[in-house]
Amino acid sequence: MDRPLAIFLHSASYDRIYQAASLLLTAASLGRKGYLFLFYGALATYVNGQWDDPEALLDVPEGAPPWAETLRRAFALSESPSPHEILDMARKEPGGLTVCACSTSTKLLGLEPADVRGRIDEIVGHATMLDLAADAQVLYI
Repeated sequence: MDRPLAIFLHSASYDRIYQAASLLLTAASLGRKGYLFLFYGALATYVNGQWDDPEALLDVPEGAPPWAETLRRAFALSESPSPHEILDMARKEPGGLTVCACSTSTKLLGLEPADVRGRIDEIVGHATMLDLAADAQVLYI
């Protein structure tokens, strides 16, 4: 089996969230274990269920390049599965997926550990993340 894929995700931007979820599904479908480590904005929006609403997470500031609005509209109108649905699919694939919340981010965001545990697989510290990702292909998105 190939190396696991570990993605460290800080961003609450829908395009980055979607990309991370899609890569993890691809890896899992190829038999590679996936780890998604969530921090800050990515963690807050995941726990609050906002990953299912591209309109909530796609901010196109004034002066942004034209493709930014095109991308926002494409995601909003897409009938593709949401990032949460994509991650659920990845969990069912041969490689599987583990979604982890950063313990420090959980505290700094004022999130209740019980609420976070209801949405993710594990709350972990940096040492555990480094252990899990030691032999993995690592992406920071």
